[in-house]
Amino acid sequence: MPEPPSPQARRGSAFHAWLERRFGAAALVDVDELPGSGDDAAADPDLAELQRTFLASEWAGRTAEYVEVAVETPVAGVMLRGRIDAVFRRDDGGGT
Repeated sequence: MPEPPSPQARRGSAFHAWLERRFGAAALVDVDELPGSGDDAAADPDLAELQRTFLASEWAGRTAEYVEVAVETPVAGVMLRGRIDAVFRRDDGGGT
């Protein structure tokens, strides 16, 4: 069942939108149109901490090969659809 908007969900959506902008992808969802958008996510100290942690990680210096890749696969007669947030090339040529 759908859950009411929460600060944690808003923070996660804002962080994801920030990453999409950072990697140059078009946002799938406009964070400002989500329920709870009146909350000030930009002033959320936990969001700022997530961003600092990411920028200090090994992922900050990587370049995404693909962003928001649509995937689908049949499972037991049902087509499952989803998205892969980002795909990064490894030094050995494989994907991560």
